Amino acid sequence: MLCPFCSEEIKAEAIKCKHCKTILYSTEEPLGAGVNAPKIQPERPEKSKRVAGFLAFFLGGLGIHKFYLGNWGWGILYILFVWTYIPLILSLIELIRYCILSDEEFSQKLAENNGPFAFVW
Repeated sequence: MLCPFCSEEIKAEAIKCKHCKTILYSTEEPLGAGVNAPKIQPERPEKSKRVAGFLAFFLGGLGIHKFYLGNWGWGILYILFVWTYIPLILSLIELIRYCILSDEEFSQKLAENNGPFAFVW
C-alpha cells in the first residue's frame, strides 16, 4: 500500500506514515460509524512559500511567519526577544532559505514540521 501523501510504501494497517509522519487514520470513530470504519484525516492546508517569505521580510522581527507556518512556540520567542533585534536577523536568514528551497522541498519540510518548535530548514 502507498501513502496517499508521500507515495512511499507503507503497511496496509498503518495508522501513521513512517516516512512523512502523516496520520492516515484516526482511532476515533465518527458518530454512527461501524466498528472497523477508519476515518481519514483531512490534509493540512498548503502553506505558500511566497507568503512565508513576505511575512519573514515585512513582519519577521515579530515572528509572524513562524505563526503562519504553525511554529507558534518560535513565534512567541520571537515576540519576547524582538527588542534584541536577533529575531529580525534570523528572519532575514530564514527568508533567504525560503527563497533557496524549491516548492517541493518547502512542502516536504513543512509536512515534516511537527510541533511548535520545529524548523523549516
